[in-house]
Amino acid sequence: MLISYRADLEARLGEFWQRMSGSPSGLPRVYVGGVEQKELWVRIQKTASDLKIQLKIDDAESTQIVEDLVTAGRATGVHGVYPPHIQMLIDHLWKFSKVGKSTFTMEDYRQAGGVQGVIGNYLSRQLDYAHDADGHLRSVLVSLVRSYGVKAQKELAEVQVDTGLDAAKCEVALEKLIDLRLVRHVEAYYEITHDFVARKVVNELADSEEKEFKRFRELLSSKAAAYTTTQSALTAEELLMLYKHRQRIIPNDQELHLLLISFIHGTGPTLYWLLNTPPAIIAALLNAEEVGLGFTAEQQANVVLLRRKLGAKLFPDGDFSCFRDYQRSWELGRVISENSASLPAALLHFGLRHRREEVRDAALHAVAERIKKGESDSGLKVLLSRLDSWMRRCSGRFDKRSDYAKPLALAEAILRASRPEHLPELRRFVKSATLSPPMRPIVQALITHGSLSDFELILDKIASANEKVNF
Repeated sequence: MLISYRADLEARLGEFWQRMSGSPSGLPRVYVGGVEQKELWVRIQKTASDLKIQLKIDDAESTQIVEDLVTAGRATGVHGVYPPHIQMLIDHLWKFSKVGKSTFTMEDYRQAGGVQGVIGNYLSRQLDYAHDADGHLRSVLVSLVRSYGVKAQKELAEVQVDTGLDAAKCEVALEKLIDLRLVRHVEAYYEITHDFVARKVVNELADSEEKEFKRFRELLSSKAAAYTTTQSALTAEELLMLYKHRQRIIPNDQELHLLLISFIHGTGPTLYWLLNTPPAIIAALLNAEEVGLGFTAEQQANVVLLRRKLGAKLFPDGDFSCFRDYQRSWELGRVISENSASLPAALLHFGLRHRREEVRDAALHAVAERIKKGESDSGLKVLLSRLDSWMRRCSGRFDKRSDYAKPLALAEAILRASRPEHLPELRRFVKSATLSPPMRPIVQALITHGSLSDFELILDKIASANEKVNF
């Protein structure tokens, strides 16, 4: 039995020959090479004569054409002349004769662009047949070109990701394009056969959004490949454009590393990819980066936040110094709110002194929760100190509830969190403070947990007050 098939099918058929033969080398096979140069022009002349095409080409010119065919064949990996190129040249001669011209000269050959022009024109006509109702052929062709109009080598899995087609539909489309000689299969890769076709695909089949996607997808790949040399992260503008096409981008390990670096530098949105990657992979990349680089405090804070999103414990060694100058206060406030039970007490005290209100409020709430659960001995003292500071800022203005709404809310939180063991702190605070409206919940806490002597303390304080008691 003799089986003949194209060499680009070897990658898929080879495994069947191995199974049939039981040998890793498969069945015996012979690869047909390119056509030898000897007698080639004679054969072309004979075919042209059979088609009633007159060639006015001298020996030097015919030698040049054959050499051009050999050069074009080398680009396909063939030694000698690639047979389909001969077919394309004959096809060009035939179409030339059909437009009323009886003689084909070297000048006509040059005007056609030489062998490369003949091949390009043939494939361009084949491209007109690359249309199907579902648009699969178009999608595959667009996948196999770069944004600047040259062919790209891709494996089947990469074409699937680009097109969104499953393996079976993708292979069917590729087979049709191979039959049209628009695509070839080189080992594990597929590529468009000619850059002329690639340029036409980009110009005629790819829309503006597709071109934009390709530009930034290629940018990610090139910057990732160059990162070890340039040490350059992605910019905010680049990340925003990549994020726009996020659902179509599945980064490889090298690209994922660059996205991680960009997140650490805080340049733009990258969490979509980082959180859709197995946590173990991201954790390994983080560990490698922390060993190899000296991060700034803000970069280290970004690392801590990413580890939190991956489920790791925050501040296992109690060191939160990276957050002392952290600029994104809303993020720090959310960290405190969502992890109040596990954060170091020192971080909460730092939060109470933070310049941004959202951080202070989150820290106050966390401390109050700890006091309520009996998990903090010093927390009530911190809250009472904060209350005293806020009441002083009122400067005696207690006519309207809105004037003291903030200290009153804190005092009510202290009331809810207070316990009998907090009586010493409550007594000291009541003795030193003025009985203003925000003090009502504190007095209630003292009376609730205290005794008759505490009630008498309140009455004596009211009776001995020199100023007006607005209570």
